[in-house]
Amino acid sequence: MRDAGGAGEAIGVLSKLPVFLELAGRRAVVAGDSSGLAWKAELLAAAGADVLVLSPDPSPEMRALLARPRAARTGVITFEARAWSAVDLAGAAVAVADLAADEAKAFKAAAQAAGVIANTVDKPATCDFYFGSIVSRSPVVIGISTDGLAPILGQAIRRAVEIAAPEWLGGWAELARELRPEAMRRLDRGGQRRAFWEAFSDAAMAGPLDEASRADMIAHLQQIEREGSGRAGSLHEIVAPLHADCLRICDVKRLQAADVIIEEPGAPAAIRVYYRREARRLRVGAADAPGQIGATALDGLCAGEASAGKRVVVVRAAGGARSCRCARVAERATP
Repeated sequence: MRDAGGAGEAIGVLSKLPVFLELAGRRAVVAGDSSGLAWKAELLAAAGADVLVLSPDPSPEMRALLARPRAARTGVITFEARAWSAVDLAGAAVAVADLAADEAKAFKAAAQAAGVIANTVDKPATCDFYFGSIVSRSPVVIGISTDGLAPILGQAIRRAVEIAAPEWLGGWAELARELRPEAMRRLDRGGQRRAFWEAFSDAAMAGPLDEASRADMIAHLQQIEREGSGRAGSLHEIVAPLHADCLRICDVKRLQAADVIIEEPGAPAAIRVYYRREARRLRVGAADAPGQIGATALDGLCAGEASAGKRVVVVRAAGGARSCRCARVAERATP
């Protein structure tokens, strides 16, 4: 574990790298006759791409999509009743096809030669990227992937996220776009900006955006500019449950907002997924070892960091020597 604000635990193995592509005004090519391609063409256009659909015999779903009026703020979908060719891929950002295996290989080779990333439906060997389940509160977008192994599981996760993500988040994200330049210009880097965006996020999760809440956020930005963040340091002690799923929501919030996280031996590693990545992380152990602090120095460090305005979280192991003191979360805010 790294000290002094490092990134902490190494990122675990990812089966795929989740990325978000900027497609507005760029070309996308969709080739094939299957019904599933209509959804992919619509998705690409919704992301702003100008989509060229190539199919000698488009599916009823594709015909219905082509007959639909273009939605505002989306790309254009153009149809040509013919098979694809390599020249069609020149200059495209992405290419998607649902073709027989041999033709899918040729499509992938042509895309690669043109410098285009390709997706071939249900043929992972010729794919550069994959479509996952999507939860949209645009401009907030959440993607979910099971690496193609369990699409129904991905759909179940999407339903859970749909429930957890308020439908009004898009309006708040647009307000963030509006306020971000002012926050960058008027608030100091670090404490002031973080205090503002934490208050903003709490408000965004609490209810829909209206004129009163918009005015409150603008006033809050101005107040922080005048008075500073007003954020007092704090010390929280959390007894880590044996299973990360048993963490209380308030404890997850504290871990995600912490400036310093100190972990007692025996705390389950699974809860580290909730640690704020920018936090300084230490383990209780040998005082002279990198990333560790001696038990006798723990109280002094916690008090000093909290007095300096830092949010400190001490993660205790359930059943540990000192955990009897922490049957409840101990909260001590410093002035």
